[in-house]
Amino acid sequence: MKLTNEQKLTRIRDYCVDFLEREKEVTNRPWSIPHYSRDDISCNCKYVLADGYCGAVCTIHHSEERGAEHGDNPPPSEAKANGTFIASSRTFAPCAAEMFIGIVDSLIQMSERPSITHYSQDLRDGFSIGGEFYREYLAGIKESIIARWEAHHGEITRQEEKV
Repeated sequence: MKLTNEQKLTRIRDYCVDFLEREKEVTNRPWSIPHYSRDDISCNCKYVLADGYCGAVCTIHHSEERGAEHGDNPPPSEAKANGTFIASSRTFAPCAAEMFIGIVDSLIQMSERPSITHYSQDLRDGFSIGGEFYREYLAGIKESIIARWEAHHGEITRQEEKV
């Protein structure tokens, strides 16, 4: 039996809540982009560092172009992008998850309303958006969110999966 869109949205929300719980366990300091990933620095160290620690949060590895073909490590250009992405995700990912939870909560709350009337300030008499149009509009937003999630993570099922 397939999940409804509301159940899928709730599942995505649960993934985000779980992510934020796990995120509390990581090094809670800003992470720096490895020098190797920056074109403006001549140093080639490949460490993602956290402010206040001498050791690295992680190390970026790469293979020369030939090695990457054989599945060892990514090529240099990809490794540089990985370093930037990992360091940037420390601050961006939790913020994005919190914002997404707020959006999903708002969509769920708005879906529970039977109808809404909206009056434009630009028009004297205004206009109304009937309940059916409103529900279709919200359904389109939900379907868009679900489609984007499933494009990256696969179909949302009843299984208790971890992202």
